[in-house]
Amino acid sequence: MDKVKVVPVKDTTDNIPLIINPLFIKAKKSKKKSKKKRCLKCKKKLGVMPFNCKCGNLFCSGCRHPESHECTFDFKTEAKEQLERQNPIIKFNKINPI
Repeated sequence: MDKVKVVPVKDTTDNIPLIINPLFIKAKKSKKKSKKKRCLKCKKKLGVMPFNCKCGNLFCSGCRHPESHECTFDFKTEAKEQLERQNPIIKFNKINPI
């Protein structure tokens, strides 16, 4: 059988010893398992390399393409903005006539 520890309680007025079961302590110390990350569309468990989409969700290798998971991110406007930032409009000064 498991050994049972008897610990005197100092705060009570009855001075009754408190019995602690070691099995109860082990069960309390066990850690909760964290939930594995899963693909938003097919619910597969994601491994070491999940794919982050620009819509902000995680997907597996099969569902990573925007067409396969009906992505809500607007790629066209983002690409237009990126081109405008990379290629600014250059205006030349007009030549002053003599």
